Amino acid sequence: MGAAALGFVFTKSLTMVTVFAVIFGLGYGTYLSTLTETGDAAKDMGLWSISQTLAQTIATAIAGVLLPLMVSRFGNAFSYRALFVITFVYFLIGSLLVNARATGALASVGSPTNKPLMPPICQRK
Repeated sequence: MGAAALGFVFTKSLTMVTVFAVIFGLGYGTYLSTLTETGDAAKDMGLWSISQTLAQTIATAIAGVLLPLMVSRFGNAFSYRALFVITFVYFLIGSLLVNARATGALASVGSPTNKPLMPPICQRK
């Protein structure tokens, strides 16, 4: 998905934008299909939902501040390309975090050996 986002930076052709959009969609579908393979479907879907919502909120706030500043200095074309480069960086960081989580480099969220993320009042009994 990150490669497709980076592809949007370098193309001016509608055909290539469509090709990159298809690649992005295939990557997104593949990512979603791997969420339920571990048997923790509910937890995985919850984490996925939070990651989507949080990312959209933060990225929109950052883009809302950066875009007008960049458009006034560099124009529309460069500014939107810069946002796609930032999107690629977000995907890269996210991929590294997911890989670290999958390989055990990050602590398992909510596992019996780790402290739960929620305060005791919010946890089910």
